[in-house]
Amino acid sequence: MNKAFDRKLTLYRNLKKNLKVAVETTRKTLKCDRVIIYNANTLPQARVLAESVDPKYSSILGQTIKDPFLENDYLEESYGYGLSVTIDDIYLSDKSRSDLKDLEELEIKSFAIAPIFVENKLLAFLVAHQCSKNQPWDLKAVSFLAEKARIAGLTLSKIIKAEKSQNFNSAQQIVEIQKKQNSPTMEKQENNQGNEKLSHKQQPALTENKINRLFTDIKNKIAQKLEQKDILNTTVAEMSRLLKCDRVIVYSLDGANYGVVVAESVAVGWTEVLGKTRDELCFVARYLEEYHNGRVHAWDNTYEEDTLSCCLEELEALEVKAGIVAPIANNGQLLGLLIAHHCSDTRSWQQTEINWITEIANHVGAMLEYTKISDDNHQEEQQQLADTQRQIEEQMIWTKYFTDVIQQIRQSLHTEDILKTSVREVQAILNCDRVLIYSLDRDRYGQIVAESVSPGWTKAEGKLIKDPCFEAKYLEKYCDGRFRAWNNIYESEISNCYLEQLEKLEVKANLVTPIINEGKLFGLLVAQQCSNPRQWQQVEIRWLAQIATQVGFTLDNAQLLADAQRLRQQAEEERMWTEYFTDAVQQIRQSFKTKDVLQSSVREVRRVLNCDRVVVYSLNQDNYGIIAAESVAPGWTKAEGKLIKDPCFEAN
Repeated sequence: MNKAFDRKLTLYRNLKKNLKVAVETTRKTLKCDRVIIYNANTLPQARVLAESVDPKYSSILGQTIKDPFLENDYLEESYGYGLSVTIDDIYLSDKSRSDLKDLEELEIKSFAIAPIFVENKLLAFLVAHQCSKNQPWDLKAVSFLAEKARIAGLTLSKIIKAEKSQNFNSAQQIVEIQKKQNSPTMEKQENNQGNEKLSHKQQPALTENKINRLFTDIKNKIAQKLEQKDILNTTVAEMSRLLKCDRVIVYSLDGANYGVVVAESVAVGWTEVLGKTRDELCFVARYLEEYHNGRVHAWDNTYEEDTLSCCLEELEALEVKAGIVAPIANNGQLLGLLIAHHCSDTRSWQQTEINWITEIANHVGAMLEYTKISDDNHQEEQQQLADTQRQIEEQMIWTKYFTDVIQQIRQSLHTEDILKTSVREVQAILNCDRVLIYSLDRDRYGQIVAESVSPGWTKAEGKLIKDPCFEAKYLEKYCDGRFRAWNNIYESEISNCYLEQLEKLEVKANLVTPIINEGKLFGLLVAQQCSNPRQWQQVEIRWLAQIATQVGFTLDNAQLLADAQRLRQQAEEERMWTEYFTDAVQQIRQSFKTKDVLQSSVREVRRVLNCDRVVVYSLNQDNYGIIAAESVAPGWTKAEGKLIKDPCFEAN
């Protein structure tokens, strides 16, 4: 197997391990049916790179799935900004049954998706599936999924940096190597890994199978160790056994342990140097640059080696008669030196032995780098878990703020009260200088209809603001539910006329969220900082957007209540008038003479209408113009029997 592919295979195994841990821990915490990682390079066709699945459901590892929630608006407006997407019920989404075909076959009922970024590039997706039931994804679960995605991104970033290749595509490497591993050639190569001859053009071929197996065993033992200390101790012990020499040490050239012997295997009777600082080793300083370039230094007799004359006393103190020094390096960084000493006698080192220690030093360098990555990732994950816990606690606080404010708003039943309560409560939570509601309703378009403002700042309530620049540039976006946050209005790309309007209200920072009522843009809920610019936090932006949504719902409910009350009142009035009509008709029908009918009519009508006078004005030929019947309240002139001739009445 060539070194390039060997390195890729090692990288692939590290990636595979990290991704496997990510999906397993995520599924365990979220208690869902399946967690996968999608490759983001071939959307919307997405290959499954890692999976943890309940045995009751089908495994899709390595398969390519067409997921309609990985395309178009979701990519542009959610994943592209690092936002997660949750669908509680796929059948209540905006996708057709044909779009959902692949998801239906996998029995997926709901899911949550978080993007994985590496160096600002969308590389993959961490996806949680619920197959047994519809799942309402709460904020805590979504925050956890997003954090696990971020940690996965950091892990992948570390490994990619270790590869030192700007064009390296981790997800694609997984796909490619998975394919190769499934091939017979690859299987054969893997079965034989480590058994190939450790030879270069200048090296003699190894013919002793026993030594080959021993060397392979040593590499495998080193590779199985996860801690740096264990890797180094295993290395010196096994190399001492393989070379049959008196001492093998690792001399550190890395960080805080610079110049310290950090691992040693020494035969009985020879001086121990473990833990000692050997910064006086002149051959280290003398050849440091050459060790950086991969130089391996071997000498058969300390007293016949001219290059060691400067440090003869040092080597004599350690009883060294012969030795080999091989650099332990990775990605151009010299981590230390692997040194073999023969103390009992001089020794003629064979090229095969030099090749062994060179190969093992290279192997240890690679292992130390990946161990360092693993340690860094562990520490990073611990820190991220602590950060996640802090964020969850913070989110719980904001959730309580949300609940408290909504309870206050919902106690109001009238539009004006809802708006006044909203601005007052939001200002108290955000601790900003002004919160206002800018109306876009037809009846009060462009007017500030509610405001809560700190003392000392201009009051804007009731003012009419007509801004053509605002309408042209921003109105359509707000209609689509977008929000806008300006941390400093003088550093944002807003129009001059809009800037002038904000300056009149002394605004330095502006946060705007739309209020949607009955499917239409009712107005804007606006938080403003006047004293100085303000860095609006994501949690504040999301919280205000959620409050604006709830204000819209509350206005909807208030309107429904008002409509219901009006209908009830209308129905009551209709019932009452029907009752009056029935009573009056009954009274009238009890009379059989014309005069009695007329008198009953005017009496009952005046009673129902509660007015001062009701008359019947005759237009009959015999009594034309005469008041034929009258019911009049006490104190008012009686008109019954009077003749009224009114030419204007007749004419009109």
